[in-house]
Amino acid sequence: MTFDISSEGILALTVSVNWSRWLDKDTAEHGLVQSALDSLLADDWHPRSSARSFRL
Repeated sequence: MTFDISSEGILALTVSVNWSRWLDKDTAEHGLVQSALDSLLADDWHPRSSARSFRL
């Protein structure tokens, strides 16, 4: 899992999750990542139009 924060006129957060326990829906790690993404959405962050998916 990698995080990248950049600012080019707007604040952008890129979260890249590669295959691992973070993506296995039957693990606690997956729940943590999904909870973090849900929190970002609740705080009015928006996925880029080029994002494949914001929901794991």
